[in-house]
Amino acid sequence: CNGEGYFIKNPCKSCHGTKRTRKEESVTIIIPAGINNKDILRVSGFGDSGINGGSNGDLLVQVSVMADKTFKRNGDNLESSIKVSYPHLVFGCEITINSIDDSTETIKIPAGFQIGESITIKNKGFNRLNGSKGRGDFIITVACDVPVKISKEAKDLLKKYSDEISENMKNNKNDSGFLSGFFKNLFL
Repeated sequence: CNGEGYFIKNPCKSCHGTKRTRKEESVTIIIPAGINNKDILRVSGFGDSGINGGSNGDLLVQVSVMADKTFKRNGDNLESSIKVSYPHLVFGCEITINSIDDSTETIKIPAGFQIGESITIKNKGFNRLNGSKGRGDFIITVACDVPVKISKEAKDLLKKYSDEISENMKNNKNDSGFLSGFFKNLFL
């Protein structure tokens, strides 16, 4: 009797005397916005049935979040990168970008912006979970889009600019050789 105080002489073929049977059931689960990869959701009452008529246990579901080609998650922050032209970095510009939820954000890149620097849009990242309120930030890292082919006119203007930069660097004695060497090699 396994300590139960009674013995079932003719157990049924369904439960074999355990008073419970196994069956499959479909369950709809609400995945909260901002859930992280490998987070576990608890669905009350959808686990195994209890012994001797006890209540059902809980179903534990581990969530796998697929990676995205454009966006990356870092804690509650959403990260992405954009490429802009060199003139946009020099003169500054406004660019409209898409967020992960298909909304658009307009960001201002100030004049003289450096490659690799980031622009942060507050409260546009992932929802904070586990009782925390608010959202993370949307962090956009800026890169320079270097064209593979340019017109002869653009090449001539860029060569003129390169010569001017090289001359200014020599006059200021701050020439590390990198930029002037870079531009010289560019036009070989």
